[in-house]
Amino acid sequence: MQARRLVATVKPRDPVGKTTRRLVVELIGELETIDQKIKAVDKDLKAQVLARGSTLMDLPGIRPAGAARLLGRRR
Repeated sequence: MQARRLVATVKPRDPVGKTTRRLVVELIGELETIDQKIKAVDKDLKAQVLARGSTLMDLPGIRPAGAARLLGRRR
């Protein structure tokens, strides 16, 4: 949201500036989509780690992806 607010303040007048702004807006949209996907995967990994009865995520610095990697190496 911060990036969207910032780019909203930019009002280019020349064609290059307008094109650059349009590309920035598109990239922000792509980053938002990626962020949503990461959150969904994180949620899924957390559920899977908890389903295995693991308490790894109770350790400082261990997030769902790290816990899943550690659990996957045990096999």
